[in-house]
Amino acid sequence: MTGRVLTRQKHWRNRLIAWAKEIQGLPYEWGHTDCAALVRTALELQFGEDVLWMLPTWSSADVAKEVWASFARNGGSVGGLLTSLGAQHLLPRHMGARYPMGSVLVLQQDPDKDDMCFPSFGVSLAQYVVQSHMERGVYWAVGFEVEAAWLLEEVRLNG
Repeated sequence: MTGRVLTRQKHWRNRLIAWAKEIQGLPYEWGHTDCAALVRTALELQFGEDVLWMLPTWSSADVAKEVWASFARNGGSVGGLLTSLGAQHLLPRHMGARYPMGSVLVLQQDPDKDDMCFPSFGVSLAQYVVQSHMERGVYWAVGFEVEAAWLLEEVRLNG
């Protein structure tokens, strides 16, 4: 995998929209429909393979917490990881603003409701964001607040 560059697959937009429609309304399931798993799948649909291969998968909240805690202990950050893959950091925009389709978003969390130790992610479908919540499952949101956003138009794999 050393030094490879992946470009977005032909018809990635169509695949991303079809996938988002297919998963809308599914229940929250660790490792399958949690917000980080959605990002992993969305990027795989865009680039044809798992570009987040360096992050272990999980099947429970406890394992997910440990993965993210270990990642942070080892100096990792979401922005650092995405930047290392060639992502462009997008400037913050006003609430509800559109981000380019396929962008990875870190969404603002409600501190009174979200006590997990990892960020809340979403995937931009331009006017909507595909995200997942433990109580609501997978849904499309509008009017969201974004803390950070990255766009991958190609991926540099150096591992």
